[in-house]
Amino acid sequence: MMTLLTSAVVPSIQPIELTHVPSTLFGLIQPFTHSNQDLLINDSLRLTGKQFYEQVARLALLMQSRFALEKGDKVALLFWNQPEFFVTFFALRALGLVAVPINVLMSPEDVGYVLKHSGAKTLIGCEELMLQVLNGLGLDDSSKVKAAGLSILVSNVKENTFPCMEEALAFLPETPSWKAVIDLIQVPVSPTELALLIYTSGTTGVPKGVMLSEQNLLSNLDAFSHALGLEETIGNQKFLLGLPLFHSYGLICSLYAFHLQAPMVFVPKFNPKKLVLALQKEEITFLPLVPTMFTLLLTAAKRAIEAGQTTPFPSLKYCISGGAALPEILLNQLNALLGVTVLEGYGLTETSPVIAVNLPKNGAVVNTVGPVLPNIDVRLVNPENGDIVPVTQGQASGEGEIQVKGPNVMLGYFQNPTETQLVLSPDGWFKTGDLGKFDAKGNLCISGGRLKDLIIRAGENIAPLPIERVLGQHLSVAAVAVIPRKHEKLGEAIHACLELSEDVQKQMDFSAEALFKELSDLVRTQLTPTLVPDSFEVHESLPKNPTGKVMKKKLIELTV
Repeated sequence: MMTLLTSAVVPSIQPIELTHVPSTLFGLIQPFTHSNQDLLINDSLRLTGKQFYEQVARLALLMQSRFALEKGDKVALLFWNQPEFFVTFFALRALGLVAVPINVLMSPEDVGYVLKHSGAKTLIGCEELMLQVLNGLGLDDSSKVKAAGLSILVSNVKENTFPCMEEALAFLPETPSWKAVIDLIQVPVSPTELALLIYTSGTTGVPKGVMLSEQNLLSNLDAFSHALGLEETIGNQKFLLGLPLFHSYGLICSLYAFHLQAPMVFVPKFNPKKLVLALQKEEITFLPLVPTMFTLLLTAAKRAIEAGQTTPFPSLKYCISGGAALPEILLNQLNALLGVTVLEGYGLTETSPVIAVNLPKNGAVVNTVGPVLPNIDVRLVNPENGDIVPVTQGQASGEGEIQVKGPNVMLGYFQNPTETQLVLSPDGWFKTGDLGKFDAKGNLCISGGRLKDLIIRAGENIAPLPIERVLGQHLSVAAVAVIPRKHEKLGEAIHACLELSEDVQKQMDFSAEALFKELSDLVRTQLTPTLVPDSFEVHESLPKNPTGKVMKKKLIELTV
């Protein structure tokens, strides 16, 4: 049976009225039961809406008949970005089962931890990844898999079909439609029951399981949809999905595509060449990425222009950026080269995930993540004394920790009441750990980065984000992370780690000393002399997680 966290700090959540999206996750795919238009597309497969729905029904029927699973049981998903991920996800929700997406870039040890901690009874995935993971865990034969308490269902990537699927048809030989199959086997779900257990990357310790309900996801999708205001374009968008689907950002953008009844083109692993090819070949209109991915896309776009293409991606209309701060210089270059507005947003897995986003009607507002979504409350709290920072309409606010309350806030961390109590107040406010403020127009600004990233230099708290933004303006800098470095006199010094642009890396006469001086002068001019980095270090490539965010913890470990 499903295990829910019982803790006094988890608020009692009442179902809310959804105005833009269906009342259940499975309801998102109901419009496709008779659609002959392509819906899910990758290099070797094009599934129409009707074919997709049939695949979902077949898998749900197969799982119901072959596996001893009860409503609320956990099922782990192990896929690249591919249509089978969503076939599995919606089949699970039809049966009231909880999806546990596995980060495919995790170490075998972390994958083993997630499988054990979540209590997953079944593992479904593509053949290639399944073999890698099972071998890495030492589960190299069926007896060991059985001893680990797992059932395995493998999707053959080459054939793009699930084993035994055709055998499932024998159970209902006279079925008039696959919708009738779903109507027969679908399990009623509660808006507040656990639907998705998604584990954080574990950059601050062991991975934590974030419990998200149907309401968490659907309320966030509803608010996101309302904010972007693209309802009138239903049926006229086409999404390119290069973001990992095991990450909440990639997942919410995909659910938004289902809501807009938009075809989705999958790039299995992020690859700039494949991304560019898909943008040109498939007439993509909507592209969500993270800043580091946009940097690579920008390089590819420049090459296309040099090759004679005046408009590299003529159909592209909307770009969403999230996962990390978007440098102003990158935003301006993307706007100029691609001719589209790149809208920056902000959120966390624990908030399902979107909290705020710049709006298409307003365009991008530099150094802000836009207004807070409907149905979500945000307050700023002084981290030193716990006072609420006043926010007055028409005036810029002071800085404080961003705290969030609403139907999008997670149920808690799975089997981890201690960590849950640290971030969820008794009255339901989630503490993001991010420092922010509001501008005079009501846009949320991530002003200081993470509270835990503060550098204590000679007794002064220094936020890395403003320094990173200034350093990121320099054309030679492709990525930057400002971290603390132990210092005998100062306690901690400001240390800037740089990844240089591709053009600079090719220069034979490059002078690191000259660059460091230019960067120091830039910080001194735009901020203050006390924020000039005490030291610089050039890395061939900064360590990043699967969504392109620089892993500062790993950098600190590498820095002496």
